[in-house]
Amino acid sequence: MVLLALPGVVLSSALVAGKAGSGPPWHAARVDLTLADRTAAAFFDAIGVLAAASPTGFAESGAHGTELLVSGAPMAGLNGVFTRARSADPAELARLAARLPATGLPWSIQVRGEAEPAVVALGEKYELHPSREVPLMIATEVEARPKATGVTVRRVTSAEQRLYAGTLAAGFGAPREPFDTLMSGPVLDAPGATAYLAEAAGEPVATAYSLRTGPFAGIFNIAVPPAHRGQGYGRLITEVAVREAFAAGVTVAYLQPSKMGLALYRSMGFTTIEHWTYLQA
Repeated sequence: MVLLALPGVVLSSALVAGKAGSGPPWHAARVDLTLADRTAAAFFDAIGVLAAASPTGFAESGAHGTELLVSGAPMAGLNGVFTRARSADPAELARLAARLPATGLPWSIQVRGEAEPAVVALGEKYELHPSREVPLMIATEVEARPKATGVTVRRVTSAEQRLYAGTLAAGFGAPREPFDTLMSGPVLDAPGATAYLAEAAGEPVATAYSLRTGPFAGIFNIAVPPAHRGQGYGRLITEVAVREAFAAGVTVAYLQPSKMGLALYRSMGFTTIEHWTYLQA
């Protein structure tokens, strides 16, 4: 069943049935929240889990929907101040942002939608500028296609951290050291997390990482080394990650695609519910 996939549409009551009560944010049966709002909240819950699991990570939540999240990895998009709310609180952003320069890590400011003048001014103080607009996409089912032949997808744990991180780094065409920090053993084994590795003829050809928080699952780390692209491996490992999340009780899968992956995810049934702006150096 395909659920609502447009920003500003009230979440189906079926999606929140049985989720009332105390506990993490995703347990609140708030049918007045839109699907985009709930997906954004799930995204930041997931990043908070990653920050807590990382030996070098930490997190802090502001009272008005701002999150300070530090993964410890030297990647600007994975450290910074991030906004759950549709409208950023400039004072709260500024207070939390002031802690980041001392980390020595590259960092960013993220807001939902366009950056307001006060946010742009805060970014300029730290020489951060609106640099990219990223879609937030969701799916409630994935369109099946003939699978790539001669390839298997399996789960991996911290016991194979070096193999996983090395394949992920190759897929992004980057040094492996940042990915060793990002995908440390505790992150691979974090609650609700599942890391996947695709192999063909005994060689790793793709990675994926799923993180479940309540009825949502974030899909991350879809990466295929250049020598193995064009064989359907990225689509296959994404399908496996999403289908296993649905089988575990998830009702909405979400991701933020690169430009290169946008067409692939659309063809699988993902739709864009809103765009986020990142301010980076």
